[in-house]
Amino acid sequence: MVSETIHLKCLPCARRGGKKRCPAIKYPSEVWEKGSCWAFTTDEEEVRKAEEEIKAYAERKAAEKMATGS
Repeated sequence: MVSETIHLKCLPCARRGGKKRCPAIKYPSEVWEKGSCWAFTTDEEEVRKAEEEIKAYAERKAAEKMATGS
């Protein structure tokens, strides 16, 4: 299922990176209605580091899979 369009309060979030949908949560409106968003940040460096860690993890897992032949 595709997540909803970005909520107005999500617009300044560095995590979305200009995307029309939130990459972290499916229903941002529900999250904001309950108070605040756990994924919201304006810290671009924090987002960059997290994305690098995710990429490194994916590369490690791919290498492990290749090494085991599965």
